[in-house]
Amino acid sequence: MTLELYLEVDEVRLVTADDVREGDRIGMDIYAADGRLVLRQGMIVTTRLIEGLKRLQIEGIYIEDERFQDIQVEDGDSMRFRMKAISALNNAFEEITQKRNFNSKSLIETSEEMVNYLVAEQDPLIQTKNIRTRTGYLLDHSINVAMLSVLTAKALDYSVEQLRVIGIGAMLHDIGYALPGLKDPYHEHPKAGFDIIRKHQEIPLMAAHLVLQHHEKTNGTGFPFGVKGKEIREMAQICAVANDFDHHVNEIDKNRLPHEGIEYIMSKVETTYDIHIVQAFMRNVVPYPVGTIVSLTNGVSGIVTEINKTNSSRPVIRVLDKDQTISLLDHQTLFIKEVLSSRDLCFSREKEIV
Repeated sequence: MTLELYLEVDEVRLVTADDVREGDRIGMDIYAADGRLVLRQGMIVTTRLIEGLKRLQIEGIYIEDERFQDIQVEDGDSMRFRMKAISALNNAFEEITQKRNFNSKSLIETSEEMVNYLVAEQDPLIQTKNIRTRTGYLLDHSINVAMLSVLTAKALDYSVEQLRVIGIGAMLHDIGYALPGLKDPYHEHPKAGFDIIRKHQEIPLMAAHLVLQHHEKTNGTGFPFGVKGKEIREMAQICAVANDFDHHVNEIDKNRLPHEGIEYIMSKVETTYDIHIVQAFMRNVVPYPVGTIVSLTNGVSGIVTEINKTNSSRPVIRVLDKDQTISLLDHQTLFIKEVLSSRDLCFSREKEIV
């Protein structure tokens, strides 16, 4: 796997490497997947640094922005464990590619840390919309799926021990892709992943069955075995919902909105998923978490500052560069048009300068 850079979040905003400017101040420490600090928060961006980011194929970094000083994008504990999880998963992929096996200790520890965090937090800030590079997509996807799976299982009143099982299973749901020599990786990776994991007695066998069945569908049209209905383990169904949602929302070169991911999942109820699992998923997934930058159908751009509990798809928006907030619950004809790109933000900053 290619070495990727990951970020520890504070109150900042995200820009692409193409849009970062000389003189910008880095808003978060940037770490390599092995945990090494690459760039420190507070560093001033130079032309040479920008060239280095592009050379490393880093799509985006966080920079300080005084407009968002009181907005927390995602809490530090969540991002610290994300970094550790991605590092551990990256190592597992590399070990399997080279030796067809892996050391599971750090992955299990990180998975337990994730579960403890999600159990302890009343309303954890989980970003469902991410900037991803092609080379790092699978790692970040796997961590998102694990977090979303644990939250869904938590809504179904799973015990902490059960949450730990689904956490490690969902984190490893795509580990079969690391096995070299697969003729049809997409259709073979669930069985390949199952065969790898079941060799590890320290990983519950149920986690391996989750990996095996996460592409099965309730109507029997899934793979690898075409089982259906109650033959599909509930943990695998939970992972399947989280997997499909994350792929749909974060597909490379697409700018789908999180609520579109929810609509996509809802359209597959009964043919692919059981309705009670989808309902549990929806209770715990906020389409636009606090800190999400959006544009509205009236042309206004803003940042989400508050979630409306009665309808999480209709949050409170602070208008950029204006002392004004809009609750979408109070404006029924106003909708989120898109999650704002960094190019739009830079355009907004150009207007300030002019």
